[in-house]
Amino acid sequence: MTNPNSSRLRRAASRLKAATQQHGLAAVPRGVRFVTRRVSASVRHRLGMETHATLRRTLTTSEKTELQRRADLLRDAPTIQLIQIGETTNKSAIKRTDRSLKQLIYPWLDIQTDGNPDQLLWSCNTDFVGFVDVGDEISPDALIEFAEAIAAEPTCDLIYGDENRISKGNREHSPWHKPSWSPELLLSQNYLSRLTLLRTSVVRKIGGLRSDAGDAWEYDLLLRVSEEARSVIRVPEIVYHRHDIHGSGDPLQCSKSTSRDSRLVAESALQRRDMIGTVEPTATPNVHALHVRPQRPDRVSIVIPTRDRAGLLKACVESVLAETAYPNLEVIIADNDSCETETLELFESWSSDSRIRVVPVPGEFNFSRVVNAGVAASDSPYLVLLNNDMTIIESHWLDVIVAWLEQPEVGIVGAKLNFPNDTIQHAGIIMRGDGPGPKPAFHHLKFQPHDAAGPFGMLQTTRNYSAVTGACLAVTRRVWDEVDGFDERLAVAYNDVDFCLSVREAGYRVVYSPQVELYHHESASRGTDKSDNPRWQREQQTMLSKWGEKLGHDPFYNPNLTLTNNQCGVRDLAKEPRTDRSQRRAA
Repeated sequence: MTNPNSSRLRRAASRLKAATQQHGLAAVPRGVRFVTRRVSASVRHRLGMETHATLRRTLTTSEKTELQRRADLLRDAPTIQLIQIGETTNKSAIKRTDRSLKQLIYPWLDIQTDGNPDQLLWSCNTDFVGFVDVGDEISPDALIEFAEAIAAEPTCDLIYGDENRISKGNREHSPWHKPSWSPELLLSQNYLSRLTLLRTSVVRKIGGLRSDAGDAWEYDLLLRVSEEARSVIRVPEIVYHRHDIHGSGDPLQCSKSTSRDSRLVAESALQRRDMIGTVEPTATPNVHALHVRPQRPDRVSIVIPTRDRAGLLKACVESVLAETAYPNLEVIIADNDSCETETLELFESWSSDSRIRVVPVPGEFNFSRVVNAGVAASDSPYLVLLNNDMTIIESHWLDVIVAWLEQPEVGIVGAKLNFPNDTIQHAGIIMRGDGPGPKPAFHHLKFQPHDAAGPFGMLQTTRNYSAVTGACLAVTRRVWDEVDGFDERLAVAYNDVDFCLSVREAGYRVVYSPQVELYHHESASRGTDKSDNPRWQREQQTMLSKWGEKLGHDPFYNPNLTLTNNQCGVRDLAKEPRTDRSQRRAA
């Protein structure tokens, strides 16, 4: 499919060329403004033309004084070694990095600029170690931010922060504001990237660098350290600056050999988790597609709540049975008082199919109660809640679900859902709490093209979320029973979000996989919720009362990103100040 952003840019450039030919150079300034307006947000992001790009500045005297004060307050501060890697003959790039390291206000720092990284790791005698590329810069407050976070969480063995890029014109752009620790995301891409510090004792415990990791040696090290780490911490501040020209540049781009080695490293990580599967390339070099398969095809019960709408239900069930490759499944129709002749005849036509059961759930409509009754009729180890307005896109969708649910720390798996017009309906849910907007949660990157990569490859990666939609939600029987299913006080709205939060509270992860892909005619059976609906308002209040501040601090959505829309834009702190901590960014 042609990228609409590329087509739009080509059309705009063509019009600029025609205007220049007709009116000469006088048309250029106006034409450039026209092209800039026509470039979509995602293209501006790739070209470093963001409206939030700002001129790089230096620390003021008062900011330096404040950093020194914070350093003086540190007790038992961890010692840190930074190893400079990469080669360049550009003297200005070398000076830039050296100047950046010398400006770090952190007395417990050791800097290594020469030597083999593996040898330096083994000879390192500091508490933590990290890497910096020649030509890049570290924010002056980075190590103080890290030390303060480690002091608050002494079991931290791996800590990372946000990063951005610096253009040839010395403007900061393309900030990568990262989620909190997301194990499945690290399998899909090296999102930890820069700046990351590793506890030296853990690096030695795992044997240092592996010689067979090739160009992906650092990614491999991060994966193996994370597997042994007692805790992993994210600092949601820009702590690292990649230079576009003579630095490490775009973190999403890499050589073919590095991309290949990264996929092999990720496959090794899958094997260490006793997972079967392959790691395939995507259109983004530093993003991988995880095609996993289950160890055993244990029985899956697909629970479909319904009331009439025979056409939708028939299409859904037939799609599941015809398009699903997984061999061991049953379909449970949780029927809430269907009465139309067409529906009853459809049920009768299925009576001889051993794969389909119709379970009556009479009474007033309550989605949570209907779902709970459908699950109670099953004894399968795996459950999939599926709306009656779904059709299958990817035949191995159920294989991927079961493979992730076989992981003991994974409680829920969610799907990528597309509207029939091939735009995204669901790719994970973000908690907003009582922040801006009418709802305490929203669908992430809704309405993007189905094949879009999303910011920093978000839509291509398997990753963790606080919640996923109940339109296609998979869970193990063990976890379902542990949290007592859906809360029936939430008759229609937010029951899926509430369930996911309960599962996370019980210590399990929620995984979103873009390899589980279906079409969804959203709420075709019952319509959509309106904010002036009294029932909707009651259920929203139930959520806010039950979860409180946890709804407003989503660990998988960086606090530097806006809550005013679902497109993952950078927060305008003047209009939407952060509430998670005092604003102490120095540079």
